[in-house]
Amino acid sequence: MPEGSMSAQQAARLLQQATFGPTMADINYATGLTVRQWLDKQLALPATLHMPNVPDVIEKSHPSHYTRVEAWLQIALTKPDQLRQRVAFALSEILVTSMHHPNLDTEPLELANYYDILVRNAFGNYRDMLEEVAKSPVMGVYLSHMSNEKPDPARNIRSDENFAREVLQLFTIGLVQLNEDGTEILDKQGNTIPSYDQNTIEAFARVFTGWSSPG
Repeated sequence: MPEGSMSAQQAARLLQQATFGPTMADINYATGLTVRQWLDKQLALPATLHMPNVPDVIEKSHPSHYTRVEAWLQIALTKPDQLRQRVAFALSEILVTSMHHPNLDTEPLELANYYDILVRNAFGNYRDMLEEVAKSPVMGVYLSHMSNEKPDPARNIRSDENFAREVLQLFTIGLVQLNEDGTEILDKQGNTIPSYDQNTIEAFARVFTGWSSPG
């Protein structure tokens, strides 16, 4: 990206990468700005949340996950905080839930509330966002740690490991140890080194017990 003021072509390229698709007016607005100036203006915009937009959509149709999608489309296509919305969408591809889950597909408000965690935290601290995600009823349903019980051999109960495994494998450290530049750390035999083992998963699973939702 250029260090100085952007041409129309450079502005269009930036907006194609950092928004859900620019209009000609968007390109004209960004032309003449530096990348830093455009980013600063986007960072300063208030977050457009999805929860307030879903009820209006529900009034026009039956509540389903499609009403949440309609609200998402309205925001993605028309609201000014495009960079935040684009980052939130990228985060939703990592911190995944599913509107097709049988216990979530008729809960558009809950799905919107979960997505708003990503919107609010798009420019914030990942650890803080992950804590909110962990405590979200939507994530609790999707990865089944809601009402998770502590291990009890006498009753043949083991803590559910789904969320614990995803936190380690997908949401944070990944399967193998990495150098600061992202390359894999290898042992003396040239093999990758696991980041965690089954004991770690079981210990994490015990952490995520005792949480429930009043709903």
